[in-house]
Amino acid sequence: MDFGLTDEQDLMRATARQFVADVCPAEKAKRWDEEGVVPPELFRGMAELGRFSLPFAEEEGGDGGGPLELVLIAEELGRASFDVAMCCIGVLIPGITVFRWGSEAQRDFIREHVMTGRHRLAVGLSEPDSGSDAAALRTTAEDHGDHFLVRGQKAWCTGGGLPDSETRTLMSGKRPKRLSKMSAESVSSMGRWP
Repeated sequence: MDFGLTDEQDLMRATARQFVADVCPAEKAKRWDEEGVVPPELFRGMAELGRFSLPFAEEEGGDGGGPLELVLIAEELGRASFDVAMCCIGVLIPGITVFRWGSEAQRDFIREHVMTGRHRLAVGLSEPDSGSDAAALRTTAEDHGDHFLVRGQKAWCTGGGLPDSETRTLMSGKRPKRLSKMSAESVSSMGRWP
């Protein structure tokens, strides 16, 4: 059994390594972090390389990559900084989730805006008393027919302060047997979230 990378995976890794060298070497990533900026060329470059469409099936408009390809990309981007890697992977975590369990309108939004890099998603999971332990979440969402009443706190929102991103998902439930996702509808430059 061959555990080596395919030629395509080797090329993907080399392309990601060159992207880091050209666009976001460690010194530059450190400066961005100290200045509190995330330049548009970082996201634009990732989008041009197809990083935001990588984990989605080809028949859905994606590039058909799997977990190993995501790890290769995250590892290479992480050579610059963890924050640079999270600029990509942090968009994909909620994107994959919404694409799998969301409505057709939400999947269309992912295809048209997230896979192309025109818009980013953010996720609020961690809470002050439970960290990122999804089974210990205390935030709840009560369905009141025409609206939801959300109660709880989040410690931070991964990707929430990035350009062209909005918080879209909340995890809810009191020690749920099954976690649920709630899409927080909001208005953005891209229109209403479906």
